[in-house]
Amino acid sequence: MKNVLLFAFFFATTQAFAQTADVMTDTLRMPEITFEKLTHDFGTLPKGGNTTTRFYFRNTGKSPLIISKCGVSCGCITPKCPTDVILPGQRNFVDVHYDSLRVGPFAKTVTVQSNAKTKDVTLKITGTIVEEANKSVPVEEKKSILVPKQ
Repeated sequence: MKNVLLFAFFFATTQAFAQTADVMTDTLRMPEITFEKLTHDFGTLPKGGNTTTRFYFRNTGKSPLIISKCGVSCGCITPKCPTDVILPGQRNFVDVHYDSLRVGPFAKTVTVQSNAKTKDVTLKITGTIVEEANKSVPVEEKKSILVPKQ
């Protein structure tokens, strides 16, 4: 009976260590998404200005990377994420566009979800949109020219 219990204990312990080793080995083989930058500051731009930026990344892992979703913090951001599989060592990008018709400061995020070791990566954009300078015609030029009646 003692031998049976000892064997059962040995078997259970061996299985637990084997599963732990498998998980560690799988983690080492996972893809990894490494961005060149995580934030972009547009500075101050005029209303309607170009507010699109590109966040470059590389798959620095050991297996193919698949981006499953790019979630946004509000409807004023439009991300464009790659839909193709990114092989180990390959470089790609996420385009992020902000609706620059909204005046004022902004700080928005895009969450990139993938099968990488780091499941979620948050990208951040900031800036300020200002009204364009008043381009009205000076008062002197606004005077009407009266044309005499004929």
